[in-house]
Amino acid sequence: DGISRVLLPQWLIDILRKIRAPFFRSSSNNFFSDTSYHLIRQRRNNPNIKFDDMLQLMIKAEHKSDKLHEEDDKFDMHHVNVGNEEKQQEERILNDIIGSKYLSEEEIVAQCLVFFLAGYETTASTLTFCLYELAINPEIQDRLYEEVRSVLDKGEPLDYEHVMRLPYIDAVISETLRHHSPASTLTRIASEPYHLPECNYTLQKGEMIRIPTFAIHHNPKYYPDPDRFDPERFMPENRHKIVPYTYLPFGGGPRNCIGMRFALSEAKLGLARMISQFSFFKSPDTVDELRIMNSFVLLKTVPVHVGVRRRSK
Repeated sequence: DGISRVLLPQWLIDILRKIRAPFFRSSSNNFFSDTSYHLIRQRRNNPNIKFDDMLQLMIKAEHKSDKLHEEDDKFDMHHVNVGNEEKQQEERILNDIIGSKYLSEEEIVAQCLVFFLAGYETTASTLTFCLYELAINPEIQDRLYEEVRSVLDKGEPLDYEHVMRLPYIDAVISETLRHHSPASTLTRIASEPYHLPECNYTLQKGEMIRIPTFAIHHNPKYYPDPDRFDPERFMPENRHKIVPYTYLPFGGGPRNCIGMRFALSEAKLGLARMISQFSFFKSPDTVDELRIMNSFVLLKTVPVHVGVRRRSK
């Protein structure tokens, strides 16, 4: 019930209660809940063992005196595309929120479930579109393969420490998230009145706003030749050209996606493993252009097909 309160709007919870229909199957709900409670209590019983992850941050946020401050990671934070002033303001807002409302154990467990749900379908679709782009852009695939091979040739494993620091695989994933955004729109609620001079309209506090992520990511004003798959846009030497708040695969501000780092880790590690062992190419069923459906999440009108070939050792 606690998980439903975090995940669902109140009107839907009321309907499900009246018809006695659970939102999750009991077996699935119990598995995630029991696992999360076990991890939380295990960490409380071993306070001397330090963990650097989202679960630990939420456990710390149970105490009102704690401030949630996540150090910017130079390999990930460009995915939340904001300017320096905005970052400082968001940090103050986030600390104010945590300072005034701390998390219960039930809320932590609910957020753990959100963490897994948000990082499942979005990661699967991102990898699908990424492999499609690599199949129709073999020169990009070859460069990516060489970067991954550079790790293996040194005798190093394709683990988190090594893969997360590869610039080209990050650029490929970033461009995939721009070109094939998992969510076509974002919704936010105005926290205070704000006047939009371009259209002479004032947003009122509490008013819901829909942000057209897909349209922003394909606006030639911000991304020249936006329909071309070009990872160079996100190489370290080019990131400064990206206008703040024009790259929003994980949202922006203090309420950006809680599963960002988890999703990026999954995508990069999965892609590195696949590229190291397989090559992807256009097959007779591969379409030249993917057309999207009008929906909240990014759906294609036809299945995505590519050819797969095991690489010779």
